[in-house]
Amino acid sequence: MLPGLYGLIGRPLKHSFSKFFFDNLIQHEGLASVCRYELFELPDASAIAPFLQTPHLRGFNVTSPYKRDILPYLSTLCGCASELGAVNCVCICGEGPVGYNTDAPAFEEDIKSYLTGVRCNRALICGTGGAASAAAYALRKLGFEILFASRTAGDSRVSYQSITPQQMKSFAVIVQATPLGMHPRMGECVPLPYDAIEPATVCYDMIYNPSETEFLKRCQRQGAVVSNGYGMLIRQALLSQEIWSGNLL
Repeated sequence: MLPGLYGLIGRPLKHSFSKFFFDNLIQHEGLASVCRYELFELPDASAIAPFLQTPHLRGFNVTSPYKRDILPYLSTLCGCASELGAVNCVCICGEGPVGYNTDAPAFEEDIKSYLTGVRCNRALICGTGGAASAAAYALRKLGFEILFASRTAGDSRVSYQSITPQQMKSFAVIVQATPLGMHPRMGECVPLPYDAIEPATVCYDMIYNPSETEFLKRCQRQGAVVSNGYGMLIRQALLSQEIWSGNLL
């Protein structure tokens, strides 16, 4: 990482592991005298513009709900960020703020180890935000057909309530990409016919805190292969470090 200030913007951030991770990384790399990582909990999207004027700011991560709101403030989108329309890593360069999406490559790399021998190529993604888009991008690269589900049906998604037990049995992969299950909504989960999940279905919750969400508990009771988003978090954080070090994706 180049000398300067780094951080994370989003709301809420009390659950975030990012500062702990980067503080340790900065210490390990011997950069504590020249680098700092802070949490910046912005009240709404209008606070992004003044945040970008923060002295010595060299880069930052972006989490919910600003992965799409950040786009108008960026000079360039790199890699898959343009196709996804969502950014979770920004580098402050000479030409201005440059946006990247490290969620998609991090998710792809993390979930691949669970996909050996899956029975089909159908995946259900719960959610329609930036995290859901990243998961869909990665799974399509891996050859999966995607169905999006949300609270309400739309042009490209079905409602949770419309998913039948028979339909639920047809998915080899289910990805939870909503904030449900994260503090302070830890007892909640998306309303699905969990009893119909087939054993060995890969169920991935992109939340990492708590480590075992209500979604994962219900899936595991059906014999599913479960994972939280911790592995993805570490991978995307290391990719951010590479970007901020000048080794761009």
